[in-house]
Amino acid sequence: MTSCGCVDLYNQAQSKWFEEMVTTTLELEWLEVERVEMIRQHLCQYTQLRHESDMFNQSTVEPVGQLLGKVDPAKDRELWVREHKTGNIRPVDMEI
Repeated sequence: MTSCGCVDLYNQAQSKWFEEMVTTTLELEWLEVERVEMIRQHLCQYTQLRHESDMFNQSTVEPVGQLLGKVDPAKDRELWVREHKTGNIRPVDMEI
């Protein structure tokens, strides 16, 4: 095999790897957003049930419900990475 053929194979492999890495990263980002949304929904359900069943503690449950309503699952991923320095991230609003 000529060196030109090896370079072509290398370039093809590198391109394939990059494509798979981007696809996998996007899938992991989507799963993280889904995870945060599921947790948010469960906590909202919990606070709603607490609110309905415990009228005496409404003053503590209502602020929690309001905060949960402000959670943006896509931004949560970005915020976590920045605060905990777990890597470099693509901004949430950047299209690929």
